[in-house]
Amino acid sequence: MSVRLVPVSWLEIAKGCSMSSPHTAQSYVERLQDLLAVKVFHLLSPNFRVMYRKNKKIHLTDPFFYQVFSSYTGVEILEETVVESTVACHLSRVFESYFWRNGTEVDIVSMVGKEQVGFEIKWGPKSWRKPRHLKRVFVLTKEILPLFLSSALWS
Repeated sequence: MSVRLVPVSWLEIAKGCSMSSPHTAQSYVERLQDLLAVKVFHLLSPNFRVMYRKNKKIHLTDPFFYQVFSSYTGVEILEETVVESTVACHLSRVFESYFWRNGTEVDIVSMVGKEQVGFEIKWGPKSWRKPRHLKRVFVLTKEILPLFLSSALWS
């Protein structure tokens, strides 16, 4: 079994962890976010509305956390998952960042000025369609990603 990043609801987390309430799950995840252990990404619509009630993507902020949890649970973590989280967390430090999903998915959508800019992480030969509402999308592959991360201005 391997782990992929998929949007999830507070209710799904509560059911998966035998919690009594989705509010408890939300509270726990928000505490982890306050401790800088996770970052919650909300769905962003093409008309710039943040959809807080929709499923969210929760990224661990440090690749080391993935190794620890993988070792502890015995579940394999895909390299693509770790890389997507790393890029998402880096971008969220500089820009307001979200994700988009509707037929196709964009891993990270950042607000750069008054424009939505997409970032798609591709770690293998998979097909992907660019959403029509995004004018600029960067597809980051194994070859391009190190150059992108090293050349980006993060201040």
